[in-house]
Formats: sequence, structure tokens, C-alpha cells
Amino acid sequence: MRQIVKPDGMLPICRSTFYQMVNRGLISEGIRLGARTRVWRASEIANLINGLESKAGGDV
Repeated sequence: MRQIVKPDGMLPICRSTFYQMVNRGLISEGIRLGARTRVWRASEIANLINGLESKAGGDV
């Protein structure tokens, strides 16, 4: 998660906003590695970013 959302991640959003995106189906629930560990493929995050850029007209 630290590599995905701010302050060090690729997306300038908070963790709760990311999980809202998961709940809305914009991104999968990720892959569960343990009881409190979930990961997402880098390609899936890149596709999310590209989709958001397309909606915003490239201004993201």
C-alpha cells in the first residue's frame, strides 16, 4: 500500500480513497498474502492510472 498511495506512492490519494475505488470496482480487491497483507499487480495499478488519465483528458 505504501508504494501505491501518498506520500510515497504512485497515486496522490489517501488509503481510504483507494479502498473506495476497490469497493466501486475500479480496481480488484488484490491478492491476499496473509491475514493483514494484500498486494496488487503493478500492471493493474498502471491500468488504473491510465484509465484515470483518460477520463481526465490527460490532466492527472
